[in-house]
Amino acid sequence: MFEDHIFKNQDANQYSGFRQPDLIRVGQVIAYFDGKLDLFKTKLNKLLFYSDFCAYKNTGFSITGITYRAISYGPVPSEYEKLYVKLCDDQAIDIQNILIRQTGDYADLIKSRWVFDPQCFHSKEIEILEKVASAFKNKSTQEVVEISHKETAWSENESSRNNINYQQYAFQINYL
Repeated sequence: MFEDHIFKNQDANQYSGFRQPDLIRVGQVIAYFDGKLDLFKTKLNKLLFYSDFCAYKNTGFSITGITYRAISYGPVPSEYEKLYVKLCDDQAIDIQNILIRQTGDYADLIKSRWVFDPQCFHSKEIEILEKVASAFKNKSTQEVVEISHKETAWSENESSRNNINYQQYAFQINYL
């Protein structure tokens, strides 16, 4: 099953925020954010991270069950490229490679093909999504990357590209 390649950690444990990975929930979180922000892939990776780690901090469970690892651009879903390919294949999202005029670089813009369904989440989870969207709404992708680099979860794991332990780092999140 292709999902085994996306979610190598299928167990509900300290690396998944004690929730089994759930593609429907991931797609619904993307649908939520797409209605509120421009979702460039790098920025979306951080929004997912902050949503899951803040949810764990407040409820004892992540929202999506995603395992994150630290790379040079900050915390990311451990197999984010495969994750987005699968969501495209399932017609949950579209990815548009667009030119960024300010930099002359190209970036992947994620667009949801789903309508957000609040029935997929508890009210506390929706509150957390609202908080993350509000905190990052007016931040550029570069600003979000810089903010994520101030997190201990990233700085203590980046050099080894380790997976990030929710239990160890969720309570140390600084930005939210």
